Amino acid sequence: MAASLDSSDSSDLSMSSKRDSLHTPGSVFFVSSDGRVLKLPIPSKSPRDPLTWTGSKRILAFFALQLYSVVASFEVNLPGLLMRAVQNEFEKDGIEKASFQSLSAAMTLFTGFGYLLGIPLSTAVGRRPVFVGAAVVTSVSTLWAGWAPSFWHLLASLCFQALAVGAAIGMCLLILIDATFIHERPNALSLYWCVGSVFIKLSILILPFIADLNTCWRTVYQVWLGPCLIAAVGVLLFVPETYFLRPPVSLDGRILVQSSSEKVEVYKDWGRYETDTAERPLPALPASSRFWSRLKISRAPGTTWSAAVAAYMQMILCILNPLTFWVSLLTGIILSGVIFLNLSQPSVLAQGTQDPEAVSMWLGVAGIIGSILAFPVTGPLANWFARYYSLRNGGVRHAEVYLPAFAIPVVTGLASVLINGFAIEKQWNSGWLYTTSAISILSYLTGNVAFTIWITEAFPRWAAAALAVQLFTGNMVSFGIASAILPWTTSHQILQPTMLISILIAVLGILAVPIAFWGKNVRQYIHGWSSDSERTALRPQ
Repeated sequence: MAASLDSSDSSDLSMSSKRDSLHTPGSVFFVSSDGRVLKLPIPSKSPRDPLTWTGSKRILAFFALQLYSVVASFEVNLPGLLMRAVQNEFEKDGIEKASFQSLSAAMTLFTGFGYLLGIPLSTAVGRRPVFVGAAVVTSVSTLWAGWAPSFWHLLASLCFQALAVGAAIGMCLLILIDATFIHERPNALSLYWCVGSVFIKLSILILPFIADLNTCWRTVYQVWLGPCLIAAVGVLLFVPETYFLRPPVSLDGRILVQSSSEKVEVYKDWGRYETDTAERPLPALPASSRFWSRLKISRAPGTTWSAAVAAYMQMILCILNPLTFWVSLLTGIILSGVIFLNLSQPSVLAQGTQDPEAVSMWLGVAGIIGSILAFPVTGPLANWFARYYSLRNGGVRHAEVYLPAFAIPVVTGLASVLINGFAIEKQWNSGWLYTTSAISILSYLTGNVAFTIWITEAFPRWAAAALAVQLFTGNMVSFGIASAILPWTTSHQILQPTMLISILIAVLGILAVPIAFWGKNVRQYIHGWSSDSERTALRPQ
């Protein structure tokens, strides 16, 4: 009898533990007792709810997001490709060589500033105004670059291009999160990053065959204005507002109130709900079916300028949180590995029998292959593991379930840097360098998906702020490391940057992962006025 009581007590304690774990933001009931993955959050009946979009509306919105991302991200790569042509035109004006190299640096810096500007601004005015504004800035700055009367005009135009790209990429990620259920996000983000990378690499691959990169830099920008305008029109027509304050849901005679941290409060009737919240939500206005309504750009309901202020305060608190800071550093170091290979490989490969055009072509092919291989080991694998883990955990899914996905970018990033260093030092066959190029792209893309999913699911109450910190810090860290290793790569010293980046990846990727597991119960202990605002959440309240 005593044994029976002990077993029962143990069972009760276990169930209590599971219920208590749901109070931790980022922990949800993910799989029902019959093994079915739940659709969370629960959709509302509001026509503004992005979770109620039709299939065709979703496809068109995703296509518009993808098209703009490819068009804008391609422009970020142009300064490096057109450097020689720009230098040939403006060096007669007395512009120093270091100034030409600042073009690529400016793109990196201002892309980071775009994240800092666009993501908080979306909590003040909405996703759509920021996204459409970024698309317009992209078109105008491309036009400016194509007819720039001086080098400094070109530099200014590229800064605005990069600012718009940072703001828009942040919007693309937030819109994808807004418009998908929890179980759909890994696949949606994987498709976004991997398909986009394929088309960007394909565009870079084709460019040398249709333009003389030694002279025709203006023509490239002038022609690219057309795709920029098409992408802007696609954004205007097919990407609705997704910032949505999720209202209570009426279900089976009960009122379900979903918090930003996925906790659901159940009320017996509206009277009890109004007692706790002081007001009942107003009914949503019916959606307009007129075509011209698609052109409307207005402030999203529920957005406030105080939310943007709170977002910046939350960003400061998030950067001080060891978990968000660690993921941000890891993001930047994985990207720095890709940059290191881009800096070291072309010159080494060109020293052989291959001409520069062939080298560029095969590196592009390697990038496309890496992008395609990245998809099955990102979203689909993360979804399978989340379901498997949740079934073994009584249906509860913690945010830490996505941490094993970090192993892929860490291992592949480390392998690509080490193999690249040995291949160059030992003068191995050029096939090894093309292979490491594909592996590095796979590492970068799988990292983007894994880091974005984890940081937004682990910090659901401050997801936008945490995402902005991760993107900005990762961008700045990669820029700093790239600047540090540039003298080494310029003087063809490969061993030093190889060891530096490899050690950083190993330390942060292997030794720091357990910290994230240990920190589950303390990852959201952020206090103060700004932490009370949930307008930057996955599900704003």
